[in-house]
Amino acid sequence: MEPTAQQFHFDKNRMSTSDWMISIFIASLPLVGIIMLFVWTFSNNVPETKANWAKAMLLWTLILIVLGIVMMTVMEATSLGARLKSLV
Repeated sequence: MEPTAQQFHFDKNRMSTSDWMISIFIASLPLVGIIMLFVWTFSNNVPETKANWAKAMLLWTLILIVLGIVMMTVMEATSLGARLKSLV
């Protein structure tokens, strides 16, 4: 017995492959991507899967920024230490 069209449940949160490809492309654009991630995270008109993905991307962005700042600080401190040691 084949299912009829009425038996299929349409999921409004479902996103197609092309939807994901466009979303990932937009998110990868400098500045525009960060803005769109915030829009997708806090908008009520976005599928739940996309909002959760945007939240995860924002968290990864924050983690990478913090790690970058820590690494730059450590590298600058070691560079400054080497310069001060060479002066003595």
